[in-house]
Amino acid sequence: MTITKIYIGAFGGLKDYTLELDRGLNVIFGENENGKSTVMAFIKMMFYGNAKNSRQISKNPRQKYRPWSGDSMGGRIYFEHQNHRYCLEREFKKSNSGDKVILRNLDLGTSETVSSDIGKRFFDLSEEAFENSVFINGTGIYEANETASGELNAKLSNIAVTGDESTSYQLISNRIHTAVNDLTTQRHVGIYDKGLARLEELKAQYKKADESANRRDALNNKIKVLKNQLAEVKAHYDSIKRIVDSENDIRMAEKMREYLEVKRELDELNKTLALNDGKQLDTVFIGKVNFCLSKLETEQRRESEKQSELKAIESTLNATEQSQSLATPQRLNELKSDIESLRDQKKNIAAKYEAELSVLEKAKQNLHNANQKRKAFHAALLITGIIVLLCGLVAAYFYLPLIAVSAVGAVLSVLSFIIRPVDKDAIDFAREKESEIHHHLTELKSKEAALQGDINDLVNELNLMTATINTDKALLDRKETEINEKRNQLHIITEHKNIAFGELISLFSRYKPVNDPDQIREMLISLTDRTEEQKKIKLRLKYLSQDLGNISYEEAAQKLAAITTKENNTAIDFNKEKQCLDKLNEEGINISSTLSALRTELKNELKYAIDPETIQREITELSSQLERQKQYIDAANIAAEVLEDSFAEVRRGYGSELEKRTLEIFSALTGGRYGSINVSKTMELEAETTGEFTSRSIEYLSAGTIDQAYLSLRLAIAELMANEERLPILLDDALSQYDDKRAIKALEFLKNYAKDTQIVLFTCHNSICKSAKESEIAVK
Repeated sequence: MTITKIYIGAFGGLKDYTLELDRGLNVIFGENENGKSTVMAFIKMMFYGNAKNSRQISKNPRQKYRPWSGDSMGGRIYFEHQNHRYCLEREFKKSNSGDKVILRNLDLGTSETVSSDIGKRFFDLSEEAFENSVFINGTGIYEANETASGELNAKLSNIAVTGDESTSYQLISNRIHTAVNDLTTQRHVGIYDKGLARLEELKAQYKKADESANRRDALNNKIKVLKNQLAEVKAHYDSIKRIVDSENDIRMAEKMREYLEVKRELDELNKTLALNDGKQLDTVFIGKVNFCLSKLETEQRRESEKQSELKAIESTLNATEQSQSLATPQRLNELKSDIESLRDQKKNIAAKYEAELSVLEKAKQNLHNANQKRKAFHAALLITGIIVLLCGLVAAYFYLPLIAVSAVGAVLSVLSFIIRPVDKDAIDFAREKESEIHHHLTELKSKEAALQGDINDLVNELNLMTATINTDKALLDRKETEINEKRNQLHIITEHKNIAFGELISLFSRYKPVNDPDQIREMLISLTDRTEEQKKIKLRLKYLSQDLGNISYEEAAQKLAAITTKENNTAIDFNKEKQCLDKLNEEGINISSTLSALRTELKNELKYAIDPETIQREITELSSQLERQKQYIDAANIAAEVLEDSFAEVRRGYGSELEKRTLEIFSALTGGRYGSINVSKTMELEAETTGEFTSRSIEYLSAGTIDQAYLSLRLAIAELMANEERLPILLDDALSQYDDKRAIKALEFLKNYAKDTQIVLFTCHNSICKSAKESEIAVK
């Protein structure tokens, strides 16, 4: 069988992935997390599915490799088997039963829907045996698996003996042991063991049932004797009791007469307390009347209180209305008129103030203009200049050298027209005018403030008077509302009082028609006394009745009439008869107690009673069945011993061949370092170093050597199981723990070994790839 191509639609982190494979050794390189283990898991699940449904994702490939993208998980595997080309398509669902698995024969052009474990058909191995032979995931260590070991042993032994791996020693042995274990085990839980235990139980039950039956017969006999004794004692007791009862009747005659007299007295009193409907007036009836009276009195009191409250509120309302001043509206109008007048005066003053402000602005402008205005010339300077100039001219006239003086005079004259002084009179006039206007404005502002104060006083008085009026009005409205509420409440209370009065009159009319509650109160005093007397008579009658044994009035009358015939019967010794009666009563009680205990014991015996004959029949049938099972167990044990001896002989044949081929491969991988290797029934290994005598478990060797040993075992198993064609060997980093020397030797061996089969080696180690390339092995 050869796998030619793998296409993964979506599986784990791989999507739309294709891998071409050749016959011989295929080395597939991929770094960690690149999907090499995913491809291995894909191959196994395509052929075998995944029956495990663990909650741990690491143990549930169906969950572990479900694409995160949400794409449908599945793909195809193309392979050749027995000269036919096939394509296996699978779409993974939630479980094997839901998977869609289609097998196409590419040569015949046919397709069929196949079972989830289609790998059994082509590999002829169960999933467990597949994982323990040609599918080497991770290290090559062979994990002990009883099912897988049994299946591989069966195939190897059958091939060795018959050449037909479908004949299974293990299957036959399992059937024999299963059959025997169903009947008997060391833990005594088989059918035969349970039957023996059941037989012992039945024997114990039969003994107990026989003893119980004898006990029941003895109890029934005792009960019968005691019943007869009890009947005799009861008859004797009844005869003596009649004699004793007659004495009691004679001695109780006086009490009976008193009893009947008190009864007649009660009947006479009851007539005076009879109601119209024939019932008796009693304390209950009086209690109801008192309740109705109390209810009426309560309503009357509430009515009186409510009327007082209403009168008080009406008085308050009248006082409030009278306290209001009749002149209030006139005063309000006067205040409003005064406020309007003052506000008009304030407006006039404000207008005058605005006008004065305009005048003030003009005065300020005039002052400004006065400050800017200058005289036409400086008079003092001009006069001085003229005088100096004239002096200069006079001097020139007399030919005096005073020309400079004339020049100074001329300059002073000119400067008198340049340096002009302000008009102080105009400025003083303008300032005086502005001051007058400011003073006038201040007076206007003071008058306006005084008017505003008067306005505020009048407004406050107006607001206070308005608030007082509103408060009085609200108070009057609230009082009127309260009066209406009180009147409504008074009306309701009056209705309740009338209802209570009607209930009282209606109730008391059952005794006598009366319309006056006061009259009812007076009558209740007499009725209460009579009902108390009635209670006393009834209590006295009760005690008399108890003394007489709670007999009725009719029985008392009859007994009293008959007592006269017994009053002279003094020959009987009543004390002696009473003693005899007490003894008979005690004897009857003892017999009844014993009889009750026997009946209880008999009832308990009957409750769990089992028929001994029924148990005996079951014992007979079970003994016969156990005898047949014992014969079957003996025969099965003989067959198992013979089969075990035969298998041991057969395994010596294929076992040595398996060990021989495993040793050949192991020697090739290790360079002949180990001289022998032993393979146990459970596929556990022991190795012996060349030149040494003692063999030891493979677990004592290095991790790399252990991998080499179990790889050798798996290859040997796959080779011996090969029938018409060899199975492909799938390796996932099986050489990961090899050093470079071991890796090169292993690759060379696998290259030669794969000439007759297909080996697919997945690795993530560059050193393995480098060694493969050095050995001229193609790396994909």
